[in-house]
Amino acid sequence: MLRVATSRLTVNEAVGEIVEHGKREDGLPETIEWRGQLFDVPTFEEIEGWVWDSVCETLEGGTVEPDGWDCTGCPSWLLALGLV
Repeated sequence: MLRVATSRLTVNEAVGEIVEHGKREDGLPETIEWRGQLFDVPTFEEIEGWVWDSVCETLEGGTVEPDGWDCTGCPSWLLALGLV
């Protein structure tokens, strides 16, 4: 009998530790830190577009599915912000 183990990962387990810095009026952080680099969080309008477009930018500027990572392991903004 073949058994397959499955588990659900938290965002931090899946993408690595993400540290939020500051808060904007819309409730999102001003910046996030991932792998020692700081990234300015996109505007709410950009994030909204990615939700409807089914294509999302990664922290480093690549293009992936909203719940995806690029070939270097960089997460989408929606994943990094815990929105998916």
